[in-house]
Amino acid sequence: MSQNILRSFIFTPITWVSCGFEHCAALTIYGTVATWGFGASGCLGHGNYISYTSPKLITNSNLQGKHIKYIECGGYHNGAITSEKEGGQLFMWGRSDVG
Repeated sequence: MSQNILRSFIFTPITWVSCGFEHCAALTIYGTVATWGFGASGCLGHGNYISYTSPKLITNSNLQGKHIKYIECGGYHNGAITSEKEGGQLFMWGRSDVG
C-alpha cells in the first residue's frame, strides 16, 4: 500500500483489508467500508464506474446505515456481512456477468 493510502486511514482505524484483482476494500472500526482501485466493473460500490486512487467510503448504496462486520474481495466483486444485530445480511456488488 502506498503512503497516501495509509495516510487516508490515520483518523479512521481499520480492522480488515481485502484485495481483488484491481481493487481493495477496507473495513473500519465503525463498520463502514472504503474501497479504491479500478472501478470499471462497478466493484467499488460507489454506484459508478470511476476508479479511485485512494480509499473512498461507500455512502450511496444498501450498505449505508448498516454496521458491516466482515468484507471480502473477489476478482471483480465484493461481499459484506452485517453484524448479528443487523441480521447477518450478505451484500454483494461488482461484476455480475461471470456468476
